[in-house]
Amino acid sequence: MLALPVIYSDKLETVDRVDLHRYIGKWYTIASYPSPIAPIAHHTEVEYKLTNKGNLKVKKSFRSRGRFIQDLVLHGTAYVQENTNNAKFKVQYLWPFFDASCVIDLADDYSYAVISNPSRSALTILSRNPKMDSSIYSTIIDRVKNKGFNTDRLRKTPEPNKV
Repeated sequence: MLALPVIYSDKLETVDRVDLHRYIGKWYTIASYPSPIAPIAHHTEVEYKLTNKGNLKVKKSFRSRGRFIQDLVLHGTAYVQENTNNAKFKVQYLWPFFDASCVIDLADDYSYAVISNPSRSALTILSRNPKMDSSIYSTIIDRVKNKGFNTDRLRKTPEPNKV
């Protein structure tokens, strides 16, 4: 079995703890760093379900021109990393490849989350609602800047009715 190891940087600070029972459910991408799929993907939804082994099943859906495109639905598994208080995952969509995912900011009420990878080349702001209050967004941007991220690279996800 060929699987590349995921190396976590100690320099990327994560949240103290993620309660997986509160984290599961549907999230909407509010903003993220550009990716290869960004030009055609709008209104991205991510849904997490807890498995009986304590990992998360992941389903990512992308909208384009206001309709779901079924061939742009990704299914994967997020494997919780030991001794991280559920704040770090190895995410696999295609065997044998893994991506690292770290929860670096999380609302007390789990209304939003900010995810990155150890190299800081990915950054995503998730919300439980498809729209986020601008004051909350600004506060998140300030905190992410303080963590050393380039927020100029963030691109807001267009809302479905504005695509």
